[in-house]
Amino acid sequence: MEQKIIQTKQIKDENDRIWTMRYWLLVHTAEGGEVFGAAIDQCAAEKIVERDEVLGLSERKEDAMLFLDRLCNGDAMPVELVALADDYMLEQEWKYQG
Repeated sequence: MEQKIIQTKQIKDENDRIWTMRYWLLVHTAEGGEVFGAAIDQCAAEKIVERDEVLGLSERKEDAMLFLDRLCNGDAMPVELVALADDYMLEQEWKYQG
């Protein structure tokens, strides 16, 4: 699996702690071609405290990048990633069906 850093930023949580967040595009090869996903690292003092990944987000890089843009702009944390990905994939299903 390949991973490419998309953005690194500092955010403050509800307890006023400052975290470094790293947002990643994940690319892995499947039988039908490339499949794109996303990951978020939550770091303190350059050490990863928490990480979560969603591997099978989309077969389209554009969709995965749009999702990552939303994550970055919304200051998403690893604990939120799976729920946000579920919502996004459902939204995409409706978009492509309608």
